[in-house]
Formats: sequence, C-alpha cells, structure tokens
Amino acid sequence: MSPSGLYALIFNDWAGALQLAPPIMHLHAGLAILVVARLVLGVPFRSFWLLGIVTLAALAKEAADFAYHGAVKPDSLSDIMYTIAWPAAIVIAARVRPSVRERR
Repeated sequence: MSPSGLYALIFNDWAGALQLAPPIMHLHAGLAILVVARLVLGVPFRSFWLLGIVTLAALAKEAADFAYHGAVKPDSLSDIMYTIAWPAAIVIAARVRPSVRERR
C-alpha cells in the first residue's frame, strides 16, 4: 500500500467512520496516546515524558498532513493544541497535587 493510501485509510476513513468533529477526534487521540504511553512506559502521570510523547505524536500527525496535502493546513496549530490540551492538564495537575503517599 502506498503511503498516501495508508494515510487515507488511517486518518480519513477511520475519522469518517466515527463521525466526530476533528477537534473532538484530536481530544480523544491525545488522551488515548497519554494512556497508552503511561501503560507502556510505566511512569506516573506526573512525568513530562508522557506529555512529550503526546506532543511528538501531534507533530507527527501534522507532518503526515503536510506530506499528504503538500501544504500546511490552516488548522494545524489548533489541531496540535487540541491534541495536547487535556494531557497537559492531567500531567500538570498530577505534578501540582501531591500523591497520596506524600500527604501521609
């Protein structure tokens, strides 16, 4: 399968099948990446590594958009922000609030 066909299968067809608005897709994708990265790496939610992985995934998706469409899309920055918004909030909240062990 060609790279453009794979892109269309993963991003266009899958997103179309779910019938969700693009911002909602980005919010869910960011949270899914955060949870999967947490499970794979085994680090706590307070780790900035998780936020880095979500950010890299968002940037990779926009790079794939650029490669597929041949130009930067006008909504690229908002797509990145939607993808990392909730993961950033979760990581920051986990860093600000002490863990149960630390409160005892």
